[in-house]
Amino acid sequence: MKPLDWQYELHVLGTSKKTLSLDEFADLAKRFADLLGEHERVHFGALKDGSARILAKVDQSARQDVFVQLAKMRLGAPSAKIAKLNDYLGSKGWRGELKNTEGGIVIAFPGTPQKKPEQVQTVYQPDSLIGQVIKIGGRDDTVPMTLKTPDGAFVDVNVKGRDEARKLAQHLFGADIKVNGNATWTRDEEGQWTCSAMEVLSFEETDSSSLVDLFETLRRVPNNLWHRLEDPISEWEKKYRGDH
Repeated sequence: MKPLDWQYELHVLGTSKKTLSLDEFADLAKRFADLLGEHERVHFGALKDGSARILAKVDQSARQDVFVQLAKMRLGAPSAKIAKLNDYLGSKGWRGELKNTEGGIVIAFPGTPQKKPEQVQTVYQPDSLIGQVIKIGGRDDTVPMTLKTPDGAFVDVNVKGRDEARKLAQHLFGADIKVNGNATWTRDEEGQWTCSAMEVLSFEETDSSSLVDLFETLRRVPNNLWHRLEDPISEWEKKYRGDH
């Protein structure tokens, strides 16, 4: 038997040559053709057994162009053509691999729909931040200040009024404080929200007592159940943090 002449194989896992419907084959072939490009110089080679294996034959004059296009899609920015084929496979519960004649995987298609980037969004609202003052100073009535939040993030804010800034300067490198004002929150493409700016209108000192000190105080309050617990901190974490 004459060996098949082909350059690329779309190996679809989760279906088979016998169970693949004609409509499904057409959908796969169309997306496979879009992936390879060079439509006039890429042809159907065969449909082989072993799940469903669609072979494509590329004219000699187009092989370099197809190779370069696939390399760009694989190594460059996310490709709509890859996503289109991958999402189709995922909608069917399949996955796939684009292979070359040597059996090497050129592109893998896990089948799960690729997560679309979140739309960047900005929200302005009255809010509060807690953090340590690590820098403050400026020439204008609106004074720049930097806070270090408990989770280690640095937030640049602006204090409205020199009198308020003078009071805040007394807390430089001291205990955490709570600032209140008009905040700008931004959601990035990963869906993470961060405070990108804030106009500070007021502030207040935070209670520096530890959780241990707090429960020791509660133990001395009459008619409460905390004093009966051997480890009230663990019980508090179970109740309010969901660590069951």
